[in-house]
Amino acid sequence: MNAGLVMLTDAENRTRGTRFRLRRVTSEPADDYTVLSLIRLVARLKKLEAQMYKRAQNLFEDAARVRDEIKRVRDAAMLT
Repeated sequence: MNAGLVMLTDAENRTRGTRFRLRRVTSEPADDYTVLSLIRLVARLKKLEAQMYKRAQNLFEDAARVRDEIKRVRDAAMLT
C-alpha cells in the first residue's frame, strides 16, 4: 500500500488545537505489471487508454455544457 503525508487543513488543525500536524494518507496499491505477459500488458494498456480517452471526452463535454450555460447567463444579463 502506498502512503504519504499531507498537512491538515487550518480547520482540522484548529479542532485539534495544534499549529501544524501531518496525517498519513493511503492510496490503492499499484498493480504489479512485471508479472504479466506481453500480451496481457498490451491488453491492459489498451483498456487503460480507452478509459482515459472516455474520461477526457466526458470532461470536454462537461466543459462545453458549462461554457454554454455561461453564455446563456451572460446573454440574460445583457437583456436586463
